[in-house]
Amino acid sequence: MLSEEVKSQIADAVKRAELQTSLEFVPVYKTRSSSYRGYRLSLAIVTGAIVSWVVFFSLSYFSWSAIGAREGLVSIGAGVLSAGALYLVVGLAYILRLVLPNALKHGVVESEAEKSFLYNEVFQTKGRTGVLIYVSELEESVFVVADKGLLAHFPASVWQSLGSALASDFGFKGRAFIPAITQILDKAVGVFPGDKNDRNELCDQVRDN
Repeated sequence: MLSEEVKSQIADAVKRAELQTSLEFVPVYKTRSSSYRGYRLSLAIVTGAIVSWVVFFSLSYFSWSAIGAREGLVSIGAGVLSAGALYLVVGLAYILRLVLPNALKHGVVESEAEKSFLYNEVFQTKGRTGVLIYVSELEESVFVVADKGLLAHFPASVWQSLGSALASDFGFKGRAFIPAITQILDKAVGVFPGDKNDRNELCDQVRDN
C-alpha cells in the first residue's frame, strides 16, 4: 500500500493542477487488479497432470514388477501436491507478475479501470471533464480514463498511449501519479483553462477502488 506521505504528495499535486485547469483528477491505486485465480488454477492443473504422468511413467520404467494401485496413488499424490504448491507460489506478487501474459494483464487492468471510473462517479462534473488515473502495482500498469468532455478534444488513443508511456517507467509505488497529472495538464490546459469560480467537484485523495 501507499504510505500516507506519498498519498499526501499525490493529493497536493492534484490540488495544484486543478488550480490551473477545469479538469477534475481522480487518482486510484491498487496493489493488484485481480487475484487471477482462474489463470493460477489452470496453470496448476496442467502442471499437476504433467507431474503425475512423469512420475507414473518413471515408476513404470524403473519398476521390476507390475505397476499397481500403490504406484498410481503415488503419481496422483505427486501431481496434487505439485499443483497445490504451484498455485500458492504463483500467487506471490513478484512471481505472478513474471508469469502472467501481457495481454491478460492489460485486459484486466483496462476492465478494472473502467469499472473504477463508474464506481467513483468520475462523470459527475459540470463539464464532464473528469479524468481517472488508475495505477495497478502488480501489473505495473497505468490506465487513464477520460470523460466525454475531454474525449471531444482528445481521442481515447491519446490517453491509452499516455498510460503505456508512464507504465514503461513504472518505478516505485505511486511514482506514476505525479508525471501522469503533469502530462495530462500539459495536454489539456489550453483547452480547459482554470477559472477562479471553479469548485472542487471530486475528492482529491487517492482511492483504492
